[in-house]
Amino acid sequence: MRTAVIDLGSNTFHLLVADVDRIGIRREIIDHKIAIRFDPARPAAAHAALEDLIVRCGGYIEDCRVVATGVFREHGAQFLAEASARTGVPIECIDGAEEARLTWLAVSAELAGSHAKLAVIDLGGGSLELAIGTSTVDGWYSFPVGVLRLRGLPDIAARVTAETRTAMQDLRALHPDTVAVTSGTARALLRIARRLGLVADGQRHMWRRTLAELARWLPTVSHEKLLAKGVSRERVDTIATGAIALHAVVEQLEKPVVFVARTALREGILIDQARSQAACDAAAWNMSSMNGR
Repeated sequence: MRTAVIDLGSNTFHLLVADVDRIGIRREIIDHKIAIRFDPARPAAAHAALEDLIVRCGGYIEDCRVVATGVFREHGAQFLAEASARTGVPIECIDGAEEARLTWLAVSAELAGSHAKLAVIDLGGGSLELAIGTSTVDGWYSFPVGVLRLRGLPDIAARVTAETRTAMQDLRALHPDTVAVTSGTARALLRIARRLGLVADGQRHMWRRTLAELARWLPTVSHEKLLAKGVSRERVDTIATGAIALHAVVEQLEKPVVFVARTALREGILIDQARSQAACDAAAWNMSSMNGR
């Protein structure tokens, strides 16, 4: 089936239209993002960005799910109501549990279910989600420690560790076989590690010690040098924060290697829709078969 999602995050608005089935994403048709930091006091730019994505979505908008996360949970109610009224498109503000579940689903599908017990760490602009499971999510956590909230704080690692310590003890006790990190920040860190020769081209795993090196080095680097290393302009002031925060979380799991996922919430939403449709189709077929007897 072909379907679409618009993901309104704290740091980026993102449209994805794709062919998808219950196994995963088969083909991306449109993949477009707009870097924007939502400010409830100045909503005009966010309105314009959302309307641009709706236009780009075109004829797929009828099948499009529009969701908001991160900072919108606390400060976006008025904007979301106004945006829905302006565009005529319903917008859901999903909670941390649903975000964690859908992100885990996306990463699980990307790994084709070969992960055994999988822990997923998703560091966004407004929040940090953790989820663990084998065939489905067995446990999840959400914390208000995204990179935009943490940026500029004096001891980011201590703050993240204090917020997540109990959850990470619980996750560690469950002995995850695979640990994956996802988000634009995680993928940007992987690109930097490749440019520095810390990770081979094409490799999607990072050593925990590589994250530690990035967490030590990035805070000392100027924005100009970060741009030269391929960091996008919208991330130059948060990438060091992201490295410190991710390392603080991964360090607590005591796993030597993490997988850096390509997929996240958007893909999880589309896969979830495809699986729900497949279940409905199967139920309808079974009912038809029973009626035909």
